[in-house]
Amino acid sequence: PPAAQQGVINSRGMQKPSPRELSIGPTNAPPSLPSRRQEHSDRVESFFADRPQNAQPSLSLPNLNTLAENEATVKKLMASGRYRMAAKMARLLLDTTSSEDALLKLNLRYYLGCCHLRLKNTKEATDAIKLGSSKKGGFENFDLALLRCELPHYLGKTADTVENLCKLRGDLVSQRSSIQEFQQKWNLLNEKIVSYLILSSKLELALLMVDAKATDEKGGIIEVKGEEKTMILYRKCQILLMVGDVEAAEKLLETVKRVAGVEAKKSTASQHTLERIAELEALILTSKSKYVEAMKVLAPFVQLYSPTVTSSPYSLSNAKREAEFGIDQKLGTLLKVKEGSTVNVDIVNNFAVCALFANQIELAIRIMEAAIRTDPFQALNVQLIRNLVALYDLCSFPTKKSLLRRLVSLYAADDVAEKCKGLNLW
Repeated sequence: PPAAQQGVINSRGMQKPSPRELSIGPTNAPPSLPSRRQEHSDRVESFFADRPQNAQPSLSLPNLNTLAENEATVKKLMASGRYRMAAKMARLLLDTTSSEDALLKLNLRYYLGCCHLRLKNTKEATDAIKLGSSKKGGFENFDLALLRCELPHYLGKTADTVENLCKLRGDLVSQRSSIQEFQQKWNLLNEKIVSYLILSSKLELALLMVDAKATDEKGGIIEVKGEEKTMILYRKCQILLMVGDVEAAEKLLETVKRVAGVEAKKSTASQHTLERIAELEALILTSKSKYVEAMKVLAPFVQLYSPTVTSSPYSLSNAKREAEFGIDQKLGTLLKVKEGSTVNVDIVNNFAVCALFANQIELAIRIMEAAIRTDPFQALNVQLIRNLVALYDLCSFPTKKSLLRRLVSLYAADDVAEKCKGLNLW
């Protein structure tokens, strides 16, 4: 489901932050602005110049000259954020595919609907997915049926989406297949219902819905274990924070960490789960105005490219710079990239916002710029772009802002670039 609207600094003041994304807002102390001398060339090549040849940014741009017209190509284009081109190819394949290949046509309608929703083309999306159907004994295309349920949200009718998802969950019970597949779909539907209830500001109902249990064919409750149990507790903790019950959220966080085995020497929790738990802990610390402590919690999960030269302005491993910014020595591990890893832009953005609240504006800018250097496609989302533009305006960095605009046009997904234009960021 779409993320809740994120709050960032703007001319109208600070908006309400979401549970996943902290918001840039005024600091208590007068800001210490970076020097204008930090402005660099507006050449894209210069922005990536300090990267070694074996660490080029993963731009996720397919070679359009070598793409074949098939389903795999549509999925590849969607994964690279090229939704307009993916929609055109999906429509072309849909018009030329034999009517006998019903499953492929349903898949193509799903891809077409997803692309148009990303681009806010609700009429075209409605036309694409209106033929989604189900059959007795199982769904012809569960993803397409799910997308049809979510369509009303994009038309401003989120309550209808919740109702549709509840009906689909009922259909799932009557058309169940294997226990494992049923459990996966049940969890997915329940998570979406909770998400849309949150978007509708029905937090108490969302808190009750988190605990909804699936039952087997004999009516027995299917126990939730491992990662799934951890994520359910995480979701409850997240909603408690939104309600404003920080004390209850803090107590539940300890349970979440215990279930996930965070304190154990060898935790079996996935990286994704550990990141979510770190975000929650950082949010709780931020609610108590403990911004530096929140940065320390997030730091191990900020996986960015770091130049090998410690004197580089993008490295935090230099002890002098750590002292300058008032950062604990443990944050020296901050800018180390894991081979094959991608940027978690939520973690980066939250860390940068905490740095801003701690009156470390230069650090906030550098950490977001380093994320874009590491993986521009992943890092360039609307929240990070808005926050970085706000800081560039605050520090009077027009050249950097101009360069960021070029980077967005080159590397950001189609929907992100379109949203930036709609927000008049430039």
